[in-house]
Amino acid sequence: MFDQVLVTLDGSPLAESVLPWVPVITKAASAQDVTLLTVIEEGTPEQLRVAEGYLKSQADRLKQEAARSGVSAPAVNVMALRSPIVGIASTILKFAEDEGADLIILSTHGRSGFDRWSMGSVAEKLLKGADIPLFLVRSTETVGETASMEPAQLKRFLAPVDGSDLAEHALPLVEQLARSAGGEVTLLYVEVRS
Repeated sequence: MFDQVLVTLDGSPLAESVLPWVPVITKAASAQDVTLLTVIEEGTPEQLRVAEGYLKSQADRLKQEAARSGVSAPAVNVMALRSPIVGIASTILKFAEDEGADLIILSTHGRSGFDRWSMGSVAEKLLKGADIPLFLVRSTETVGETASMEPAQLKRFLAPVDGSDLAEHALPLVEQLARSAGGEVTLLYVEVRS
């Protein structure tokens, strides 16, 4: 279903809260390759080397978690890229397209108000610009904490539908993930009355 999975990290515990979901999704989706990606605005060569070291440590964490959980880990690659200012989302999308990614996994930082207005939301920009599925995890970590690798579970799926072909296009993916994970699917249709 998803052979090439792209996981975006920015070095923060908030972004790392997505990591427990990676083994679950890759197992359910029978993924072959995972790429951990970080994008640095106007990054120097030294910053890119440091970022790549960070990604390698996260790849090791994923492999250890997979072994501990008895899950066969897919190949894990790492990539640190330089981006022009405010170009992180477009750099991620271009990389995903160039590498043939089938799925992008990332954490939302949950910004609102002024922070969202001033900093923008990479997750929102990816939602608007991606031609491939996104798996978004709402971050629950607080600043200064290290993201735990407690096993995540896919138990219940909510699939909103509106009767359109576009909405129904997601249903085979939801069904396959739910079957692989042993989860239950609820279809939701909301009728608007005036």
